Amino acid sequence: MADPLPSVSETVTTHGRTVTDADLLAWAGLVHDFTRLHVDAEYMKDTPFGRPIAHGYIAMNLSVGLMFPEFASWYSPDGQDRALGWANVRFVAPVHVGDTLSCCRTVTAVSDDEIAHRVEVLNQDGTVVMTGTERLAPPHAAIETASERSTW
Repeated sequence: MADPLPSVSETVTTHGRTVTDADLLAWAGLVHDFTRLHVDAEYMKDTPFGRPIAHGYIAMNLSVGLMFPEFASWYSPDGQDRALGWANVRFVAPVHVGDTLSCCRTVTAVSDDEIAHRVEVLNQDGTVVMTGTERLAPPHAAIETASERSTW
């Protein structure tokens, strides 16, 4: 029997993961973004940030990875990616190497076609560093047609 769909307002919070120098450099290499803002400690020490800041998409992508394995029944109960897309993503505070990020997801809508989650990524101090809404196909939805049902 399939897992029941989550309820609107249901919330999950993940464990934390610390961002490392290796994470930042691997991401910079992957997306070919070696902007001084992200990789040049000497340059950044004289800025208001005081040190390099991580690429915003590191926080966004960690919000997905942190969902596993604890919440696989929400996210990918059959082992298939069910992401339909993101909306209203905002990087609202800097993330630095050494910050420990966790994710809080709250269900905002459930239908036969999709489940929407309000996503907040928080650092170790409880500061929200990223917000957005991720849409997922429910487990019973056909993967190959999920994108055709998208309304955003």
